Formats: sequence, C-alpha cells, structure tokens
Amino acid sequence: MVKVQYKFLSLLWKGLDLPPRWGEPGLPCGNEEWEYIYRESLRQAVCGIVWQAVRQLPQESWPGPELMERWTADVVRISRDYERTRKVVAYQRGEWEKNDIDATLMKGLVSAAMYPCPELRMSGDIDWYVPGKENWKRALELLRSNGIKWAPDSDGGIHYVLDCIVVEHHRDGLEYPGPIGELYLRCEHILHHAMVTGVGFKHICDYFMALRFYQGGYDEGEYRRYLKNRGIARWDDILRQLPDRLLDRVFRDGNMGLDLKYRFRGFLSRAVFFLGVCPRVYLKRWFGLFFGRIGRI
Repeated sequence: MVKVQYKFLSLLWKGLDLPPRWGEPGLPCGNEEWEYIYRESLRQAVCGIVWQAVRQLPQESWPGPELMERWTADVVRISRDYERTRKVVAYQRGEWEKNDIDATLMKGLVSAAMYPCPELRMSGDIDWYVPGKENWKRALELLRSNGIKWAPDSDGGIHYVLDCIVVEHHRDGLEYPGPIGELYLRCEHILHHAMVTGVGFKHICDYFMALRFYQGGYDEGEYRRYLKNRGIARWDDILRQLPDRLLDRVFRDGNMGLDLKYRFRGFLSRAVFFLGVCPRVYLKRWFGLFFGRIGRI
C-alpha cells in the first residue's frame, strides 16, 4: 500500500458517506496522483462514487479541468447505463408477472438502491433468481417464445443479452429470507470471485452499503452463526476489517479480476490464502467449476 492508494480509499469512503477509516484525503493531490485516482476508480468500477467525493471537496482541490471533464463524461455514461438497466429490469419484471413466473432480482439495482446516489453505481449484469423446476421451465419457454437465445453456465444457470446487457438466471439464490440472506449473498459473491479471478472495490462497497442499510434490522448473532455454518465466518471478519493484505489483492486484481496480467499470476497465492481462510468453501468452489464445465462438454 502506498500513499496515493490511501487517498483513493479515503475518497471512496467519502463518496459512500461512510465514517472515515483512513482519515480525510490528504490534499492537495498532484496531477499524477489525480490521474492515478481517476484510472483506479475506472479499474475498480467505482468511478462515479469517487467522482461524487471529489465534488464534495473545495473546488480549489479538484483535479485539473481536462481530467475533470473526462471524469464527468464517464459519470454521465454510468448514469445512462443505470437508466437503461432500470428499464430492462422493469420490462422483465412485467413479463414475469404477466406470465406468472416467480423471479427475484438479486444484487445489481437492489444494491444500487442502498447507495447515496444509486445512479452513480456502475451497472453490470442483471441477475434473476428463478426457483423451482417448473418455474424455471416456464421462464425458458418465455425466452424462447420471444426469440431470445441463451447459453448455459457452469453453475447450472443460463445467460443471454437483452438491450446490450447480460442477463443471468440462477437456480440458487436467497436461501435465507430477509436481511441475513441479502448480506450473506453479497459476502459469498465477493468471496467466490476473490477465490477464482479476484474482486474489486465495487462489490466490497456493495457489502458495506448493505451492512449500513440493514443495520438494526437483523440479529447479528444469528447472522454470525449462519456464516459459521456456511464456513465463511472468518472471511467475513477479514472483509469487514479490510486489512492491508486484502487491500493489496484488490488493488492488484481490479474489478472482477479483469486485469489478466495478475489473474493467472496470482492463482497460487490466492490458493494459499483461501485454503487458510475457508478451505471447505474454496475446494467446493473449484470442484463445482470443474465438474460444471465437464457437464457442458
């Protein structure tokens, strides 16, 4: 961890309107520091959140006008993507209801609604939990009747593209109703990506936003017991503490491990790390991916 990374984290937490963990951003930032913070916000898919924090600073502390113009253009695009995603979700929700199909929206817009400015959270895939065999079959028949072609995923789900947005159907979803299930879903989602390819700050922010959103609305002891039964209580401790050893990995990997330069190089170190933190879950994840892909051959 270097000084400019702590400045980045301070701005990120400020944009989330969370209590400071690394102090106030050390200002002023030089041009090179601002360029790094901007590029890292894109790499970590938190561009709009950090931009929001920058806008809260005294104007004399802002980046130069050329960089601020580029940054603002990116934020406008993020807001437009959010609106397009919102419209696709509304359309699909109407189709599910019209055809009596049980489908629950997971993560995505549900997480965005927990942010101070939902439209500044960078949109990704649309995830639907479609429970039950007959219900699943009806959903596929509806897609077929609308001329939508899908492809299978290694976890037993499917994915397709709708208005340039990837939509995924999952057979597994909220196993535990209410806030505990919502928190667990995000904690596990971060873990699964971190174990395989790496994970960025976007999904970590989702978890902290959910913790704040549901604060006081669930039994912390019950949640803790649920995490222990699922084998990820220690991972949750690490995630909430955000130690440098985790932050270093997140900075290295980028959002969803999209920085391929580090994705494969970090495989061995990830294996050592997660076999020490949650060995049962780590092995189950890799066996699931392996046999899931064999099933598709």
